[in-house]
Amino acid sequence: VVTVPYATPLEEADAFVGDAQELVGKTSRLVESGLPVRSVVRYGHNISRAIIGSVREKKTDFLVLGWRGYSRREHHAMGSTLDPVIRRAPCDIVVVKPDEENPDREIKRILCPIRGQGAHRHLALEVVSLISQAYNADVTILHVLPRRESKSYGVTMREGVPGQSEAPPCSVKVIESDHLVTSIVEEATKHDMVVIGATEASMFRQLLFVSVPEAIAKRCPRTVLMVKKRTGLELRFRRWWGRIRALWKRA
Repeated sequence: VVTVPYATPLEEADAFVGDAQELVGKTSRLVESGLPVRSVVRYGHNISRAIIGSVREKKTDFLVLGWRGYSRREHHAMGSTLDPVIRRAPCDIVVVKPDEENPDREIKRILCPIRGQGAHRHLALEVVSLISQAYNADVTILHVLPRRESKSYGVTMREGVPGQSEAPPCSVKVIESDHLVTSIVEEATKHDMVVIGATEASMFRQLLFVSVPEAIAKRCPRTVLMVKKRTGLELRFRRWWGRIRALWKRA
């Protein structure tokens, strides 16, 4: 996406293309041979709107976004560009935060923290399965059990996950801790990659607090993939929330 100043009509955007076409070409050549790749340079006054517009026009099923691991703005979880895309893009999404210590680290061990059920969890297991097959990597499914919670839930997780259709061959680890994020980050240092589904918390909570996956990604030194499944419930909530905001502006 080539950013064009708001004062400049998009019809005159060719002057801002710069090295964008060359960059897109280099990126395309890095993709594994044999995969069909189509390069597109899009102009826009706002990067997030341009990405969302492209997703809708191309009827995209799966969007991959890169993240540096922090936000320069206080009120944005992942930044002013990524936050709107993650909320509004009508497709499944994976956000990739690269390894801070060794971006070329060989993927031999993958950690997938999970809890409960939900569309995000199932998509995360599907992504883990694909990556583990591609790299012949070992997979650990992690569940952090709060000390006050019934031990039977941990047994259910240990016995139930390997039998799920979307789950790859894996080992299941259950640890007891009241410090969820810290425990997952500590376990992540023993692995080469972390794949985690988006939080299943209520939309209201997500509007007020940084979610657990985002907190893990910010603190974890390894490559982190955060996976988000597009759901009909979320779409209906966004429409409802948009109406509420419009009423507030009129008041």
